Amino acid sequence: MGIRPFRKTKVLKTALWTGAALALLFIVYEEVTTAVRVQERNSLYFNLQLVHRVTPLIKQTVFENLHHLIKLIDQDDFAVNNPSAELLENIIQHIIIRRGDTETAILQGITQMLNVTIDSQFLIGGQLEDVISIIHEGVEVGENYDVTLARVERVLREGTEYDEDIGDVISDRALGNILPRIDRTWRFHDLPFARDIMYKSSECPSSLRNLVMTSSWLNGRFKEDVKLFMDRTDLETEKYSHLAAKFSLPFGYRRENKTWVEQILTTIRNQDVFGGRRKDCVRCAVVGSGGQMKGSGKGKEIDAHDYVFRVNNAHTEDKYLADVGNRTSFYVFYPESQKIRHVTKANPLRLYVPFKGWDLMYLAGWLTTGSVPGGMGCKVKNLNTCEWHTRGPDLNSTNVKIVHPDFLRYIYANFLNATGLRPTTGAMTAFLAIQLCDYVGLYGYGYDPRFTLHYYDKTKFNASRPWRGACHNFDNERELWKRLHEEKVIYWYKRD
Repeated sequence: MGIRPFRKTKVLKTALWTGAALALLFIVYEEVTTAVRVQERNSLYFNLQLVHRVTPLIKQTVFENLHHLIKLIDQDDFAVNNPSAELLENIIQHIIIRRGDTETAILQGITQMLNVTIDSQFLIGGQLEDVISIIHEGVEVGENYDVTLARVERVLREGTEYDEDIGDVISDRALGNILPRIDRTWRFHDLPFARDIMYKSSECPSSLRNLVMTSSWLNGRFKEDVKLFMDRTDLETEKYSHLAAKFSLPFGYRRENKTWVEQILTTIRNQDVFGGRRKDCVRCAVVGSGGQMKGSGKGKEIDAHDYVFRVNNAHTEDKYLADVGNRTSFYVFYPESQKIRHVTKANPLRLYVPFKGWDLMYLAGWLTTGSVPGGMGCKVKNLNTCEWHTRGPDLNSTNVKIVHPDFLRYIYANFLNATGLRPTTGAMTAFLAIQLCDYVGLYGYGYDPRFTLHYYDKTKFNASRPWRGACHNFDNERELWKRLHEEKVIYWYKRD
């Protein structure tokens, strides 16, 4: 009878040691796997450098590198059950399988996979190389697959019915002459913009809204009751279906995790942006980071407005006070741009702009648990799975609002003619002020080569990258500020 307990103890010890050994082996396997992935990405980066050289080596290596990209996508944790990753893999496979076909035929197949209708006659001239380059870059840096696909689509659209608009933008004619396309064939107008049922029109006699009656340029573009911020009503079946029907972030919630959206909207209180009382005529200043503000002496003028909007890296320390002031009523940001510490003493209302799925997880995490799921344990810099450059944003249920994706689509389609991948955060901030205020003064906007890039540093100005392949179209936005100033919609401080 005394032997049986001894045998049980021995079996238990053996099981425990076996479990510990298996756990150790699993840890070693994870570390080795991670090292292999890093090695593969480093190898890919080297191959990418070769691909961009104008040598016969390009044709010999490009398809081998595409096979490599498929393998990397399969290994990416974010790729599990991700339709965008699967679509990107299918596009790469299509390019490899059809490598013997004409470039036009291959591109036409890609447009069908993206559900983009483009006549094959336009798909000519080096665009396949552009598509492959975009895919290489996106996968190598761990870019959101939705963004990579959007960049591919934009390249495919070159030379189509958008070409006239884009050509005019490049030559600085578009925003002065072209009214927004309202016809339903333009996909950014496929769905109506959500309207704010609580909106009350301003009664200010000098409001910028009154210009709609006298400006043919503004009339048709400006929709004063477009919905600016998300609230709990957007979780209703019909409204959420509208948000998830067609567009991915930042213009919609297609394929996004609704749980994160629910956590955000059920936590946030739907406070009024003006604290429950709006003045008859609201004067607002919007302050960017342009170098023209250094030595401008505009600090008191900025702070004299009823409300002050600031964005991203908004330095308001004492040494900048004379030039940019220190009042902050509204602070606009997204995870990687968040530097609330510069304006935290003013306790502004935080206006949050999500650009990608991870941004929803970020906000939901901070509001519900005070942290972001995923943490710093990630081995690969991937904004979709890792906590990357996040700083405590001091968010709670009463001090933050989340910008409505229809508002971003409204800016993009009606004022920027859908150029670039999305509006800059600065453009979103300016238009939030235009929608909310009766008078808007714009400071530190429109990069000026006469000055440093920012008022708080000595970085030399470099002309913005060409719009093709860039995320933003800075030249187009600069022309937009000029036009809005000429139409007297805003006052744009240029330091002439």
